[in-house]
Amino acid sequence: MIICDGLPNAKTYVLFDIKINIEYIVMIVMMIVLSYMLTRPHLRVVLIVFYLSLKNIFEKFLAL
Repeated sequence: MIICDGLPNAKTYVLFDIKINIEYIVMIVMMIVLSYMLTRPHLRVVLIVFYLSLKNIFEKFLAL
């Protein structure tokens, strides 16, 4: 995810840790959402839209 160019600074490491933590949170949320989708098929469309918007926000954060 982060390519270190010789001398990585502390900020890079902190950002890297934050990104990893957010990835874990997103993974847990996705697992909950998927299990919910299996039990409530009529909410699939709403959850797909929610997933896409979350993915967008996450990708924008990673681009920083």
